[in-house]
Parts: sequence; C-alpha cells; structure tokens
Amino acid sequence: MKNVDLLTSYGVDLDTALQTWGDMDSYNEGLKEYYDELLNKVKELENYKNNQDYENYGILAHSMKSESKYFGLMDDANVFLEHELKGKESDGEYIASHFNDILNTVNKIHNLLKEYFEGE
Repeated sequence: MKNVDLLTSYGVDLDTALQTWGDMDSYNEGLKEYYDELLNKVKELENYKNNQDYENYGILAHSMKSESKYFGLMDDANVFLEHELKGKESDGEYIASHFNDILNTVNKIHNLLKEYFEGE
C-alpha cells in the first residue's frame, strides 16, 4: 500500500486532485505515467531553452503546469507557470537564469514519487 501521508506531507492537495481523478486507483495510475515521463519532459524543456525555442518552451511548461495541478502539486505548478509565461514573452534571460528552479522542482517531485511508488 502506498503511503498517502507522504504526498500530503509534501503539500499535495489530494482533495483537489481527486475531484479530477475520482478515486485513488485512477489517480495513482495517472501519477505513475506523470512520474515515468517527468525526466524526459525536463530534458525536452532544456533542449527548447538551449535552442532558444521559447514558443515550444512555453507550451511544454504550460503542459507541465497543468499536469502538476491535476495531481495536486500546486506549489510546483506555480514554478512551471512562471516559466510558461516567460516562454510566451520570449524572455530568454529569465529562463536561462532561473532554469535551476525548474530542475530543482522536477528533482523534488521525482524523488517524492520515487519514494511513493517504492512503497508498493
């Protein structure tokens, strides 16, 4: 059995997430897919940053924001939101100087979910 307390201690808003997912089984299934793709998405985001493709950077940051919200990761979603907006503004200076915020956020989420799914 997964330790739901681990998620709530991290600040995951399960009540909001379950309004979308309906039940824990559906939530966990979607969360596992999110976890499995997270590192690939941040690599793709970094490629967009390095290639100064701010339009696609903003689109992917938007996607990561939305997915994070679906899973109740509200604080983390705000980091992605800021990068989404800066991508739409083509603010490469901000993106480059704050990309570590994205990396740190993704690493925190990934470590949390790794621990969560290892509790099966």
